[in-house]
Amino acid sequence: MKEVYKARIQFKDGTSKNLRVTQEQAQKAGNINNFICSNLDGKQEIKRVLVVRKRTTKGIFAELTYDYIIEGWRKNHNRIERVNKEGYGDYSGYGCKTDGKINRFYIGKSTGWIPIYLEILTNCSTGGGSLFLKGLKSIKAIA
Repeated sequence: MKEVYKARIQFKDGTSKNLRVTQEQAQKAGNINNFICSNLDGKQEIKRVLVVRKRTTKGIFAELTYDYIIEGWRKNHNRIERVNKEGYGDYSGYGCKTDGKINRFYIGKSTGWIPIYLEILTNCSTGGGSLFLKGLKSIKAIA
């Protein structure tokens, strides 16, 4: 059975479009964002791309693969501060200094066929975990 993903593309003018993408189509194009861009007319500026897949046992899988604000922070190497919602604290060793309420990191991007944003903990780290949006209360660039 082929994996089918739904991509929801939001444009800066307030409109949106939904696309269905298979894993094979995304991999053939290099990644899912390349496939999405090749199926747009190029006249509208993209604000955000969210990719969703149904899971059989754990609800849905949803990943933000493009956001123009986060992309700007990533390209400018901005330090990011995220304030977590109650119950979503980070106790990984970096967030423990703030009782898990605040995380500070840099934004990276994965290189897979579904490119996602990564939390890079220091400016000399080579990788990190997925940017966790579910428990997000606020996010801003601090440097």
